[in-house]
Amino acid sequence: MRHVIRLSVLVIATLGLLYLVAGTVKTGGAAGAGGTNTLGSALLARIAAADPGDVLLLEPGDYGKLDIRNIRDLTLRSADPAHPALIAGLAVGMVDNLVLDGILFDYTFTDADIDASVKGLNWPFKVQKSTNVTIRNSIFDGDILTDGRPAEIGFPAASGLVVRFVDGFTLENCELFGFQRGLGIDNSSKVVIRGNNIHGLRMDGMNLAALSTALIEGNHVHDFNRNLATGDHADMIQFWTAGTKVPSTNITIRGNLLDSGAGLYTQSIFMRNEVFDQGKAGKEMLYRNLLIEQNVILNAHLHGITVGEGDGIVVRNNTLIHNSVSNGPEDNPAMWIPNINLARRSVNVTVQDNIGAEIILKDLINKWDISGNLIAQDRSPSAAGWYDKVFVNAISGVASDLSNYVYRPDGPAGSGNIGAAALRPDRVAAFAASFAPETRSAAPGVSAPTPAIAVQPATSAEVSPPAGDETLMAKFVAQADPQFVNRFRFDAGSSVLGSQGEGAAYVWDLGGAPAAGPVTTFDFPKPGKYLTRLTIKLASGALLAAEATVLVPEPGLLRFDPKTGQLLANSAQGYGQLSGMPVVDLAEGGKAIPLGDAAIVLPATATAGYFAASGFELAVRFRTTKGARATGDILRIHKALYLSLTPVGALEAQILTTAGGKGAVLRTAPLKLHDAAWHDVSLRFDGSTADLYVDGTKRASAPLRGATVAMKTWGISFGDGFGRQSLSGQIGALELNSNVARFAR
Repeated sequence: MRHVIRLSVLVIATLGLLYLVAGTVKTGGAAGAGGTNTLGSALLARIAAADPGDVLLLEPGDYGKLDIRNIRDLTLRSADPAHPALIAGLAVGMVDNLVLDGILFDYTFTDADIDASVKGLNWPFKVQKSTNVTIRNSIFDGDILTDGRPAEIGFPAASGLVVRFVDGFTLENCELFGFQRGLGIDNSSKVVIRGNNIHGLRMDGMNLAALSTALIEGNHVHDFNRNLATGDHADMIQFWTAGTKVPSTNITIRGNLLDSGAGLYTQSIFMRNEVFDQGKAGKEMLYRNLLIEQNVILNAHLHGITVGEGDGIVVRNNTLIHNSVSNGPEDNPAMWIPNINLARRSVNVTVQDNIGAEIILKDLINKWDISGNLIAQDRSPSAAGWYDKVFVNAISGVASDLSNYVYRPDGPAGSGNIGAAALRPDRVAAFAASFAPETRSAAPGVSAPTPAIAVQPATSAEVSPPAGDETLMAKFVAQADPQFVNRFRFDAGSSVLGSQGEGAAYVWDLGGAPAAGPVTTFDFPKPGKYLTRLTIKLASGALLAAEATVLVPEPGLLRFDPKTGQLLANSAQGYGQLSGMPVVDLAEGGKAIPLGDAAIVLPATATAGYFAASGFELAVRFRTTKGARATGDILRIHKALYLSLTPVGALEAQILTTAGGKGAVLRTAPLKLHDAAWHDVSLRFDGSTADLYVDGTKRASAPLRGATVAMKTWGISFGDGFGRQSLSGQIGALELNSNVARFAR
């Protein structure tokens, strides 16, 4: 017979001495005499006496650390969800059909946990050797290390929940945060991980191995609290085979939001097959029957979806987006963009209708079905798949607002079946709401009115000239690239308002300047970062709001101050000094950058504004220090920009652009520039012509179209960064500006 029994504090105290054979309760929380937790002991006693099918309602209180074994068909549920029962530690073993509902699992770090934490074996909550265990509507609250290795103090400790050798396990609608690792499951079957909020972790969100039939669906994994000082390796969802005897099979990873948020980068879905790729096992250890679909990944690591060797892999309708907020510290932009990576020895593979920066298919030796995938990227506005042509506002939108990643109706993903369906205009509100605890039970597919801002750099032709001024209009139309860096077009047309949109009023706050209407264009008066806001007033009187950030670049990028010897690079935070810059003192006063055998190489990010620019101006003062023998590179950006002195004392420059080919090669006549005197060089490109000036006189010119090339891994170097031939000399002054002629006044 099934009973629903409310365990009040009074009842528990009465039962506390009766049935201690059910298990043990370690000291924790409300301890009674002899170090025993009275509430926990009484609970175990009632568990031992329960009939199959009983539901035990737990009143608020601290039940300590519970060891539950050898029971079947039982539900433990907090009587008051707003004030859940607290369990400080849990060990479940040899149970069948156990449900834990609405519990607060609250871990507290102690010095006794140090060794186990270092070894990764600090498991305060574990379920082992059981069948059909469900944990739902519960909270797993971690703690930080307060002792141990100095580099680890202040970072999360322990594993949130460990599940081993369980046939039938479900974790749903739970929040898990503040641990070293979140969820670990191995050697288990019929696993369901659904609708959970996992965040604030130091390392892995889910660490999974040897699973037979698993569904990982609708989880929000986000905002990790990483510790780079200890070399931690962080994955949101990780599968592995090292040390296992069977592979994971029949795995579905569907409809999850994996968002690095304001935290550092992590790998998103990473499924390496260690035993196979190291030659320690054969085909019997291939992953089998994997389906990865409808996931939204916002992160900053190349392993967006990485799958090792398997048989029967389907990766479809996922959207992978670069979250630049989470970039790592090294100068390696290609490392921070999530891609799809598949092992070459996999068989029966389908990669279809995904959106991402790249699909890396190494040395394919099998026939795979690869179709319908869309490349989207945030590195070059002039290249295919630029984010703001695919999504409504992925570049300047506030990263925490999913509506900025809605597919543009007029873009390549606006129709058809490409990418995760959750980012379609009529679905994004329900998708975002599904991760809020108070709305998880809402019916799927119901979408509330959703405001959205699409921000695009505007062209001059989109701004009407004064009435009757046909000359000015002709000038606008004639420009090959009429784009201004401070002119933006704001469009609310991607907002999803349904029947409530009729008669809606649109009000804009553009960095303090008002505007009205569903579409407006605005020239920002000066460089800087602007927060813009759209307010939509519906006919019902309800107000909707959305925000976007607009960055208007300053023309100045890099400059060397000969008085102080500082090399300054510009960024969104303003000019900052690049540390470790070698300089030499000049006899005539001031300082200079030395040129010679060892080139000085800057990260690409130091001159980020140079790349994909409509034009630039470079001014350099240099002199040689080896007379007529002086020859070699003054500076270069590999595959982008070169400036060198030839053996005859002539200057040579090369500029490459998005137009392709060799770009423009500019050479002066022999000018005896290796005479050890200071010479001023100016190299200018305005989108149509490249000019080279020496000591105030134009010495070479060539037509050149396009924008400067997109940023790759190479930054500017003074001298030849590849160690071949650098000029023996000095740089006495330097200034690099971009988009100078494209600032609307």
